[in-house]
Amino acid sequence: MSSSIEIIAIGDNNENGRSLERNVGLLLTSLGFKDLRYNIHRTGEEVDVSARHRLSNEPIMAQCKAHQDPIKTPPVRLFFGDLEKERQDNPRTSGIFVSLSGFIGTACEWYDELEDEVKDYFKLLDGNKFCSYLQKEGLLSSFDNMISIIQARTSLPIKEISLLLTEIGFFWKVVTWKQETGQKYISFLNNKGGSPNRNDIEYLLKRINLLDAKHILLQSHHNVIKYLYNESVSSVKKIAETINESEDDIYATIDELKAQALVEERSNKIFLRTEIDTFISLFKEAATEDSIIDFMLSNYFNSTINIIPNYISAKYLVELDEQEIESLVRIIKISPKALEIGLLGDSTKYRNNEDHIRKINLPKAKAEEWRTLRKSDFFSQFYEFLLSDLKDQKNSPLVKKYEISAYVNRFQIKLGKRFELYLSLSGETNTMWVQLDGEIKAGQLLSATGPGPLLLNADTLAAMGEDEKAIKIYDGIIENYPNSEGAVAAINNKGLIFLKLKNTKEAIPLFEIAKKEKFAEEVALKNLARCYAIKHQYGCVEKICNKLIYKKLDEHGNIDDFKQQLLKIS
Repeated sequence: MSSSIEIIAIGDNNENGRSLERNVGLLLTSLGFKDLRYNIHRTGEEVDVSARHRLSNEPIMAQCKAHQDPIKTPPVRLFFGDLEKERQDNPRTSGIFVSLSGFIGTACEWYDELEDEVKDYFKLLDGNKFCSYLQKEGLLSSFDNMISIIQARTSLPIKEISLLLTEIGFFWKVVTWKQETGQKYISFLNNKGGSPNRNDIEYLLKRINLLDAKHILLQSHHNVIKYLYNESVSSVKKIAETINESEDDIYATIDELKAQALVEERSNKIFLRTEIDTFISLFKEAATEDSIIDFMLSNYFNSTINIIPNYISAKYLVELDEQEIESLVRIIKISPKALEIGLLGDSTKYRNNEDHIRKINLPKAKAEEWRTLRKSDFFSQFYEFLLSDLKDQKNSPLVKKYEISAYVNRFQIKLGKRFELYLSLSGETNTMWVQLDGEIKAGQLLSATGPGPLLLNADTLAAMGEDEKAIKIYDGIIENYPNSEGAVAAINNKGLIFLKLKNTKEAIPLFEIAKKEKFAEEVALKNLARCYAIKHQYGCVEKICNKLIYKKLDEHGNIDDFKQQLLKIS
């Protein structure tokens, strides 16, 4: 769809003129003007809106036209003459001419020929420019945002979007349609994309000709779905009574939901469908409507969740055993972010990885090793989102349902010295105890973390001088994530602890292993050179430095400075 919006002032000739004037007044108020006056009649002139800026007291006058045809040159020149007359008394006066239908070519050409100085205080605004000012001032949702809101509430194709200007504010008119039958549906949203109240809808329906279209409430769409979350089947009459909508509106809404394959109707009973496409559509709508917790606590979610692991497994090309499927279900039951990444996340890198394994025809054992690493990375992102969601207060109903206890440990550090600035630091750590439909097996969550968080923890301990604890974690990474980049980093960083202790006998073999991986080669070689400098084996140091230069691994080109540092070490 084009981002150009049809803007319509609705009502009879008098009413649509007033609608535009009142909405221009709203814009001026937002821009900082006050003392608004409408339809000021003076000798030989008529001004639709006038105001003064609340800070500078500068006057402004506006002409407003809600005609169907573009405005010709004479009205523009006439208003400009009135503006120049006002500026004789007050040269700070500015003017805007707003025409929803725009201006004909000759009027635009006439305006273009004006001096830049004149254009600073005299503006022409067509419908789209007027709309952009409203959006900049936050009076109107953006067109792209409206598209997102509408698509979250209906999967029917959007045929048309119009902005309606009324005496009671701005409204969006949305026309969707069912391609198979050509049936059109008209819905209204308020200026920010919310649902108008019933009085506003009745006001709009009196001024809009539906022709062959049916009016539906996009909010009815959402209300019907929310009602069906916890009802296995229901009748139209019961739905209408429960959500307080007319049966005609509910029938039209059910017709639209059936067109989207979200509901089925059998023997006059309505129920939500349980296919994976329907589940994903309902999840996306719930996320947009900020009702994701209601969705995840619903009977529908709990009765359908077991179909999700197979979909996620196929999407990310990871084979899951029974225990891993159980773990995945437990995570996505309590983490909206994990569920979102599972359903809607980008699986490109996983698919590319599998394609690469097949193209280079890896031996079976090596291919399985790489697939195991891919699975570890896959679970790692789910675990990270789980921890993030456990700390989010919005998810407390899920936390309560699945008996998750969270403990926060706060700490504060203050450093001070007399006559100098002092430093105050504070922070907190979070501990979660989780019980999810049964016992969590030893190592189950560890296998989902990936080496990254563990490596960060070990590096932190090493920096604090907790060498034994750090080495224990490094060894765990090396053992549990063999052949990964994390394991290589752990080998190198374990070597750094021994290097710090000048234990070159333990350090050198570790750096020899790390240098075999291209991404770690430069760092590991430099660490080896430091070891040989401690041992006063300068021939080895020189050899390593030459190798760095030869292989173009000296990234910053400061090999001479590096040699000087080694002399200081020795």
